[in-house]
Formats: sequence, C-alpha cells, structure tokens
Amino acid sequence: MRLGRDVLELDLYTILGVAPDAGVDAIRRAYQRRALRSHPDLNRGNLGDAEREMIDLNVAAWVLTDPELRRQYDHSRPNRRTARPRAWYERVCYGDTDWVVPPKRRPVRARTAELAALLRNIRLWPSRAMLNIDEWTEGLSMRQRTGLTAVCVVTALLLISYAKPRSLTRLFERGAADTAIAAEPLTENGRD
Repeated sequence: MRLGRDVLELDLYTILGVAPDAGVDAIRRAYQRRALRSHPDLNRGNLGDAEREMIDLNVAAWVLTDPELRRQYDHSRPNRRTARPRAWYERVCYGDTDWVVPPKRRPVRARTAELAALLRNIRLWPSRAMLNIDEWTEGLSMRQRTGLTAVCVVTALLLISYAKPRSLTRLFERGAADTAIAAEPLTENGRD
C-alpha cells in the first residue's frame, strides 16, 4: 500500500507530539493522550476542529505504528531540517499548552527500596493480623468466641478509661456536679 500525497504533506510526528525515533509504545501512549483531549464527544463546542484533529491523529497513529507504512513515510518525506524540540522545562517556562513530559526518574537507591518495602509491610500488617486472628478463631466454639469478645470489649473500655479522654472526663464531671446539686438540702429562702 502506498501513502497518498495528503499524508506525506502532514508532519505526523508533530501531530502526535513524539520524536521521529519514538517507539511504537510511545506513539500509542501519545495517541491515547491526545485523543482524550481532542475527541469530538468531549469538545461539543468546537466539533469541526475536533473532528479534523481526530482524523489527523488517527492517520498519524495508523501510519507510525505500522512498520512498513512508517518506513515509506520516513523515506518519502522531503528532508526538512526541523527545529530542536524544546525541553520540558522550556515548555513550562514559556507557557506551552501541550502536555509537558516530566523529567526521567533517577534510579531508586537501595535505601529507598528498603524503606518502601518497610512501609509496605507496615501498611499490610493490620490486614495480615486480622487474617491470622480470623483463622485462629474459626476453630473456637461459640461460647469461646463470646468470651473472647467480652474480654476484648472490657480491655478496650479499660484502655479508654486509662487514657482519660477529655470529652469522657467532662461527661463524668458534669454528671457529678448535677448529682451534687440534686443532693443539696432545700432551704426556706429558695425552694420549698
């Protein structure tokens, strides 16, 4: 299959925003990203431009993902010296409206990997503990489960009372003050 003149006149790499040496995966990701931004269903106010842009995106992705068509496209294009694409920080500084490619990540250090593993284990610890408790309690009878639940509730109440939360102590202080007022003897001046 030969590419038409209208396709050869387009700069497919610029349409997708990829470098001429980009791989197929990078081209697919760029196509998906651009298609989400300019799909006609998402741009009802500017339907004509969105449809035209989607046609260009589809043609660009179709040609550049097929190895034979890409080879034809690369060999048939006139040798144009294109300007160097701006780096990601230049795009941010000068307000490029296109998606900005973040800088490449540095390799993960061993300490960072160890820390990530430690945090993952800490995060998974409660669920693992609950699974172990669930497996252990499956072998208990109903009476043993009820007793274990009662022990847990009493322990929780003791821990709460030992911590003396402010709201709980205020509740008991108000209750004591109310009972002290109610226990006062009635005098002849005020109440009968």
